[in-house]
Amino acid sequence: MGQAPTCETCRFWDEAREECRRHSPVLLVLIPPRGELRAEGNGKPAGHVPVGQWPHTVATDWCGEWQPAGAAAPAPPAPAPVLAIGDLAARRFVRRLAPALRTTDPAGVLTPLLGQLPPDIRQVVVRLHGLDGKVADDVKRVAAETGLTPQRVRGLRSAGEYLLRDAFALLTDRQLAADTNGAGPHG
Repeated sequence: MGQAPTCETCRFWDEAREECRRHSPVLLVLIPPRGELRAEGNGKPAGHVPVGQWPHTVATDWCGEWQPAGAAAPAPPAPAPVLAIGDLAARRFVRRLAPALRTTDPAGVLTPLLGQLPPDIRQVVVRLHGLDGKVADDVKRVAAETGLTPQRVRGLRSAGEYLLRDAFALLTDRQLAADTNGAGPHG
């Protein structure tokens, strides 16, 4: 009889930390106790800290994605083609996540940011929003295409949009600071 399909015998399990490393970590936002919240100069609450967290498991847990320890890793998925971002799809996406960001080249702004996302998050964001030049897909189709559950697809979409929204906020803040200092597009 073969190995029992448990975390302990799975190639994705980190025994020392008791964590499953099958997928990217889940994005969590740590919020301090109520009395410790305060506003920063930009109006955002201070103390909200985004962190990645791998799922904590015990040796006897199991899931449907078990692979035997020592098994060869499959070839990594090809990165989502982010160079073919259509201007209209990029413009809609950037406008939705960062309405205050001014750019004449949304695809040029978006492409390097997408390239910094973990591959699974990037793949989901690109497919759901049609950023690969194809028609945007819904969660169920992307789940079927990627072999992920719809819940996982929604989680990856949320994580990706959160990270991109944060990056866009930094770019917008820089634009506003440049405008205030007279170095804006018309200054």
